[in-house]
Amino acid sequence: MSPFTTSIAVYKLHYERVVFLCPHLFFHTGLLLILLLKMDIYLIRHAQSHYNVGETAVEAQHGPTYKQTQDYITLKYDPKLCDCSITDHGVQQSLEAKKEMENIPVDIVIVSPLRRALETCHHIFKDHPSKPQIIVDPLFR
Repeated sequence: MSPFTTSIAVYKLHYERVVFLCPHLFFHTGLLLILLLKMDIYLIRHAQSHYNVGETAVEAQHGPTYKQTQDYITLKYDPKLCDCSITDHGVQQSLEAKKEMENIPVDIVIVSPLRRALETCHHIFKDHPSKPQIIVDPLFR
């Protein structure tokens, strides 16, 4: 469950873990060098896109089995929607998320290269006080 009030899904995960650095030293010298890492990870889903609007319309028309219809297949492979922008409502969602994130220190943002994710990221982090490094990574597609 998201602790934030924004309509975009924003989830906070807290990690405390031990990472072993140079464990091969242990076998040769008996020394073990460890680093304790504590970090919070925030997962933010992209804002509403034009594809999301189309999918909702197809689902409303065909019900729970909408993914088995020709309308859904046509929508899914529509070249205009494969890498579409966020909607005006999506911009508003992004600005809500921006308010939620503005007082949270952020060092790095890793984002998908898809337009909807990049636009969401831009609206949330373009004026962020921490000036986080933005990394666009196709593995997050």
